[in-house]
Order: sequence, then structure tokens, then C-alpha cells
Amino acid sequence: MNIQLYTNKAKEINLLDKDQVEVFDEIDEFGIHYEPNFSEQTSDKFKIFFALRLKVKNSHLLLLEYESTFKLDRELDDEFIQSHFPHVNAPAIAFPYMRAFVSTLLLNAGYDPIMLPSVNFSAMYKDMHEKVN
Repeated sequence: MNIQLYTNKAKEINLLDKDQVEVFDEIDEFGIHYEPNFSEQTSDKFKIFFALRLKVKNSHLLLLEYESTFKLDRELDDEFIQSHFPHVNAPAIAFPYMRAFVSTLLLNAGYDPIMLPSVNFSAMYKDMHEKVN
């Protein structure tokens, strides 16, 4: 099976001044959530949706919604959907692209570029899977 990262898109970007966020001091420096999405309209593609929260210079909060689309050389089936690939491997493949986007965005916005920390998608998937069961 051939799987390819097809596209990456920033869906929504918000850079908020800390004065615009009531609980700014209570928010963690970094937070991420991700979720695979299997649309019924495209039988050979699936998406990984990321929601990112990042404090910038302890003066701003970056909120980012980002999606990465993967394309397969065959139709999606239940076996693939339930496998680790869309839940662990695909987010790990797409994450460096989002990391580079965030770094470039902040640099172009006049901030020092920030390198996002590494994320253990396997551990995150295990935690999410245990909460469901």
C-alpha cells in the first residue's frame, strides 16, 4: 500500500494578546489535540485535524487549527481505519510540517521562532484509547 501526505492547510489562526484571554496565566505553555477524520465523500483520503495552543513570549496566545490530508492508492477499509497508521503514524508524519508552519508564522509576525516540543503520538493515542474503554 502506498500512502502519501497530500496537502497541509492552516484552517484557522488566532494570535491573541494576553489581555484578551481571561485565564491566560492558568493556560499551559503548550497544548495539542488531534483527530483523524474519514470522510465518506473521499474513499481514498483521510485527514488529521490538529488543534494547537501555544503561549508566545508569555504575552500572546496562538490558537491554530491545522489539517493534513493523506492519500492512499486504494480505498479506505475498516482494517486500515482501526490500524495505528491514521491514529499514530499519520499525525507523527504531519506534525513536523505544522511545526515548521508555526515557526515561520511567528518569525514573519515579528516574534522569535518557536520550535514546538516533540509529541509522543503513540502515548497520546494510548491515553485517548484507554479513556474510551
